[in-house]
Amino acid sequence: MKKNIALMTFLVALTLVTVSAMADVPTFGQALIGIATINGNPAPVDTPITAWNGGTQVGSSEVGNSDGWYKVLDVSPLPEGTIISFKIGDNLAVETFTIPSYSDFFRLDLSATSACTNPEDRLSVTTDQADYDQGEDVTISGTLLDEDCNPVVGEQMGVQVNDPYDNPVSYQPVTDANGYFETSFTLDTDALLGTYLVTVGGNGDSAQTSFDVNEPLCEPQWQCGEWEPEVCPESGFRTRECIDMNCGLEPVIEPQDCEYIPPCVEDWVCTEWEPVECPESEIQTRICTDNNACGTEVLKPTEEQGCIYVPDCSSGEDRLTVETDQAEYYPGHDVTIFGTLLDEECNPVVGENMAIQVRDSLDNPFSDQATTNSQGYYEYTYTLDTEAPLGTYTVTANGNGDTAQTTFDVVECIEDWTYTQWSMCLPTNEQIRFGYDMNQCGTTDDREELTQECTFEGPTDCTGFYIEVTTDMPYYEGASNGAVYGFLLDEDCNPINGADIDLLGEPNLFEETVQTFAGVFSYEFSLGELNEYGQYTVTATYNGGVPVGPTSIQVEADPVIDETTFYYVETCDADGDTHTIPECGGDDCNDNDAAVYPGASCETGCSNTGATYDATCTCTGGTDTCYKGGGGGTYGGGGGYYSCTPDWICTDWSECMESETQTRTCEDTNKCGTDTNKPAETQTCTYVAPPKFEGPLVVCGDGACEGDETCNTCEEDCGTCPIPPTGAICGNSICESTENCEKCESDCGKCQEPELPAAGQDGLTGLVPGGVAGLGGIIVLIVAIVGIGYFYSVRKK
Repeated sequence: MKKNIALMTFLVALTLVTVSAMADVPTFGQALIGIATINGNPAPVDTPITAWNGGTQVGSSEVGNSDGWYKVLDVSPLPEGTIISFKIGDNLAVETFTIPSYSDFFRLDLSATSACTNPEDRLSVTTDQADYDQGEDVTISGTLLDEDCNPVVGEQMGVQVNDPYDNPVSYQPVTDANGYFETSFTLDTDALLGTYLVTVGGNGDSAQTSFDVNEPLCEPQWQCGEWEPEVCPESGFRTRECIDMNCGLEPVIEPQDCEYIPPCVEDWVCTEWEPVECPESEIQTRICTDNNACGTEVLKPTEEQGCIYVPDCSSGEDRLTVETDQAEYYPGHDVTIFGTLLDEECNPVVGENMAIQVRDSLDNPFSDQATTNSQGYYEYTYTLDTEAPLGTYTVTANGNGDTAQTTFDVVECIEDWTYTQWSMCLPTNEQIRFGYDMNQCGTTDDREELTQECTFEGPTDCTGFYIEVTTDMPYYEGASNGAVYGFLLDEDCNPINGADIDLLGEPNLFEETVQTFAGVFSYEFSLGELNEYGQYTVTATYNGGVPVGPTSIQVEADPVIDETTFYYVETCDADGDTHTIPECGGDDCNDNDAAVYPGASCETGCSNTGATYDATCTCTGGTDTCYKGGGGGTYGGGGGYYSCTPDWICTDWSECMESETQTRTCEDTNKCGTDTNKPAETQTCTYVAPPKFEGPLVVCGDGACEGDETCNTCEEDCGTCPIPPTGAICGNSICESTENCEKCESDCGKCQEPELPAAGQDGLTGLVPGGVAGLGGIIVLIVAIVGIGYFYSVRKK
């Protein structure tokens, strides 16, 4: 029973507290700090962090370091239970915060996601410190995402670090399962001091950051901001940010215990709206004062409001108005007269025929009528004569028994011409432009020429439509804009006016439609938004997207790496004449022109006229390091910095050597003394060996009659061939008239053996009676038989 009584007592007390709180709801301000991430990665430095109550911003801060920590965010005093939402840049955070029943300092980590439509959202790069000492380790890391904000896994990243003299070092880390990559290296103990540029590329995107290298043993010098919040919160705890102004250390948050003073609650009291009746300006005002003088205006009511003006139509001048659309006119121009007609209750008079009279400066009248509409409005326009008298004209309007007047002036029309740009040169060998008289006087006395001669360099045979698209190139990093222009001709090479030309700049450059004017079109575009460097193509199309003519061009944007290198030069006055040449070498020891520099002297071949400089001249009056180059520079005191851009000229490649390499020599004509952007002086090639001779080398004229040489083929080595004697000579390789195969086989060839008949054939086949060949065969056969008989008869004896 006691427990029930205690419970009832607590509920009654809680009800009383709630009723009291409802009678006067208190408000509380909050201070928040934490880490902000986008797509799981620390939000970049300086990303805005904002707090919102519905559509009203109630606090703001920004990311202060590379870990994503945002600076103290003060939320305006709001009633307990109010839900606060947050944005990281333009991205809505997942987390919200509910205003508690007291003011305090809270940590709240915020996270958001981004659509990754921009390269800077997909690829991030940072270093573990903003500043390093010589000999320290440098860690470069970042995250690579695709267009859907998913991590790109296993991508080999290209990381290049350029020191203050632009000397590059490259690394190739690989992204892990989270798209994260990291690489580290150690600075030399004598590393160059200054700013190092880090460039990272991967998956078609690129990003940059930088860090500084300082001398070691840096003593930090801390500079702290104001305590935040300015008024101590209910928690009795506040912070401030301290920044190292010397060594580049990460900012630190310094805490402080403070005395809480309850917040001041604004109590605004306002006067009545003034004036009580709405004025003709239709704006009423009042003054509001905070009785508690809190010094804030969070709950201040508005001090200005709009209202509806109700005119007083007790007099005719309030009921009838008359005006003209201009105060001055030129002869021949239109004059518009208008006004409003009301009755005594300020209601519009509808359908009233208004009498309108105009008297010119010579008091000549002109009259007409205009009828009021449903709003009591009337309007009448008439045209001044081209020879209308100059001076003041009076306009009188009458209607419903009321009269109103106004005036206007007619002045002399002075031509004011403005012109379009000259068109491109047309096939008629002329350029055209258009002129507009801003005063529309109707005369052309002061108009300049609208055509001029030129030399047409386009096609002379337009078989179809012709478009020429050109642009100034290349464009370099830092350039502001470019331009595309061209012209469109018909089949007879005449310009086509008013045609739509679709222009497309890729990738992600622009997409625009322009019209031809006198056959010419042009479009300017910005290069400042380019995120990648390389080639961009602009294409022009006509007549429903059908490309015609040579429509493609290349637009280049060079890398951020600048070719310009700076060298320190000392100055001296070698010849004692007080004259120096700061642009190169800082001295005039190589100037022989006494008319320019009195008293100048130098050894032969070392001269300078003040425009070009000889870097080989030795300065004896001080230290001289002379680098030649163009473009001016910055100098001060006894020395300065001189800008020098190398200009490389290379010889032709040599013949390919057995080592399969070719060489050439490249010389910087500006003699900058650096290898920046120096072309390669060696390259690989395919070696082709000279042909080899098989057997002894036979050369006519070497004094030896060898190989297939004869007196006929090489008289120098084998001597003059002998003159043959009269008559046939066997052995001279000529078958002469008295020689045959039997007498001289060497000249006429070997005699042929007679063919014997094959077995089974008639030996007399082919012996034709009466034929010479047949008769010879019979005689030989008879002689053979007689011989054989005689042989046997002798043998028997």
